[in-house]
Amino acid sequence: TVGAVSVEGTLFGMAASLVMALCAFAIDAIPLDFIPAVTLGGWAGFYIESTIGAYWTEKGIDVSNEWMNMMNTFAGGTTALTIAAVTHVL
Repeated sequence: TVGAVSVEGTLFGMAASLVMALCAFAIDAIPLDFIPAVTLGGWAGFYIESTIGAYWTEKGIDVSNEWMNMMNTFAGGTTALTIAAVTHVL
């Protein structure tokens, strides 16, 4: 279901974001200090995609997967960079 947001999905999404951040750390793609920012950025990306997808679907706006992928990547990346900058990790 497009835009479905549930407690279980949110928790599993957060866990998946953490796993991806840990994998990035394990291959030296990010330093240890970036794990919280990357985790929250990943969560923000999928949550925003679900929320906006639900809103647009309800309004009858047809949005392609490519557009949604671009939007959640931008939202997640921007969130991660903002958190890293505000917490002075950068």
